[in-house]
Amino acid sequence: MVLNSRSSIGHNLMCIFYHDPKLPAHYQRLMKLRLDETFYYTCTFTDPRNLTAYVRHRFIVNRLVLIISGEKAQFLCDIMGKSKRIPHNSFLYEFQFDKNKLKSELSADKKFHSIDELFKKITDDVKQFTNKENQYPQMVVDNDETILQQSTLSFGIHEKPKNQQSFSYLSTQALKFILFQSFIEVLLGIPIDKDAIRHMWVRCRGDTANQDNDNYLKQVDEFEDTYSSTDAIRFYSKDSFLFRSVNKALRCENIERIFTFHPFISHLHQQLLKLGSEQRCTGNCLQTVLHRGKKLPASVLQQLQDNTNNLISINSFLSTTKNDNVANMFADNVNMRSGYETVILEMHLDDTRLEKMMQMKRPCADITNQCENPDEEEVLFFMGFVWCIKSVNQAPENHWKVELELSTDMNVHMANNFNELKGECTYFTLGKILHELGEYTDAINFYERMLESASNLSSKTRAEIHFHIGISAFANNLYKFAIDNLREAEQLMEKAARPSDGISTTFRPAYAEDNELTPMRILTNIGLVYKKMNNETNAYDSFDKALKRDGSTIDKAKLCYYIGVLQFECRKYEDARFYYHQAYDLAEDEELKIEINQRLDKLENTAVNT
Repeated sequence: MVLNSRSSIGHNLMCIFYHDPKLPAHYQRLMKLRLDETFYYTCTFTDPRNLTAYVRHRFIVNRLVLIISGEKAQFLCDIMGKSKRIPHNSFLYEFQFDKNKLKSELSADKKFHSIDELFKKITDDVKQFTNKENQYPQMVVDNDETILQQSTLSFGIHEKPKNQQSFSYLSTQALKFILFQSFIEVLLGIPIDKDAIRHMWVRCRGDTANQDNDNYLKQVDEFEDTYSSTDAIRFYSKDSFLFRSVNKALRCENIERIFTFHPFISHLHQQLLKLGSEQRCTGNCLQTVLHRGKKLPASVLQQLQDNTNNLISINSFLSTTKNDNVANMFADNVNMRSGYETVILEMHLDDTRLEKMMQMKRPCADITNQCENPDEEEVLFFMGFVWCIKSVNQAPENHWKVELELSTDMNVHMANNFNELKGECTYFTLGKILHELGEYTDAINFYERMLESASNLSSKTRAEIHFHIGISAFANNLYKFAIDNLREAEQLMEKAARPSDGISTTFRPAYAEDNELTPMRILTNIGLVYKKMNNETNAYDSFDKALKRDGSTIDKAKLCYYIGVLQFECRKYEDARFYYHQAYDLAEDEELKIEINQRLDKLENTAVNT
């Protein structure tokens, strides 16, 4: 999970949410969205025993927000309210979906049916707490470099994959990490020309309008005049706009900004790969323990402690040091910051795992002799390293120590994805990855870049690109734009049936449905967009046309299923039953068969009750 800023909630608390195991998925998604918008860290439970066991352990944060829902609300609210292990003055609320009966003995202002009213109350209560907390005196060091180092760590936490676990069964966070690394892998393969480098400096110069620092523009001009692709490490290590801009883009996963800096990212990758290989060949291996000192929000430290023995994946560059005194300097144990803890990350390496990462072209190197500040004895890791959280303990020296061990548990899945991408370093490939990441606007931008960058693409290739633009627009609720592009794809497919002198490029989606584009698929998706727009007439018309066009058995099974759903919603139950059975007979996907059976059961229940 990338830790984005939450405007209303402090760093020194976390949320615990309990709900019944059978809570409908759309309610779970709704609550997760609100929790992610509000809190830095949330733990969700569906088993009362796990919840009561969790609240017995020692917390790092000094406040909890507990939201209890479901049938056991009275029992759990009573236990949570009386627990002496929960931090003092924590916040306890009951929330029930669907106007279900409120069950607890909490005061009326702590019990809710409205999710908006619940989160307004939480925000108001927590603001009072954070305001009081900020009244306590504290010393904050005004050291830009220290704050800079503290802010540049973007990570996700997920469980270790089980042996032989398939890609599709990885956790959401693990999938997102692999997809993001696949995006970086494609980015590294895109050729770099003078225009790309010039555009990078143009964007940096454009940022000067938002900077109060008079030296910023001067720095940009100086960097453009002196920059060399073979000296990327030195430029990265400078206390400069470039370091800040690149790491901010990675930390926020700002795709457009990352793409802007892709020439520099590629140059830095190439130099780290070369330097790391040279050091290993000459026997100059890295020491087995490295360090990093940071101020971490208490909620983040709590998250690390709760995930001991799980994996932490790093989606940004990682600066470490061979010298523990340097780490202590950056941790700054003397000056305190409200809501933050002083932390020393202790990174344990071994040569075998490092070699595996180098084979994945995820390098690291001792950059002491290449950087601006050799006294820091820095070892720089390229993005994409994964670590196992071995322990989180409070040290006697008034700081926390987090012990991490280099892991290669995700390498098989990363390697499989990278192999699929070989030879597909195009804007179109980037667009498909971004669609899978849920970055639909960015996906559309890269699809359109593909259309603009190669004017001699064949009609079939252009049809595929417009089809994917339509799918991303549909997912982004841009229905008219989706229809326009799907119609364009339909026309181009008709044109593709005739001889063409354009360049035909076969694009196989690396992560989406692995089917060749057909007229049936295009028309089916047009029908789905119209259905979403509540235009049943055009939806029927598009589905009917799709039935008469070429398509695979999988395409037809899904088409019949969608027609069945539309017929059911329009109260044409017999027609719905007919198409559900058609879909079931054609279906090869077990999940689709299960969904069809559930629909048929619902249809039978509807018939009984009418």
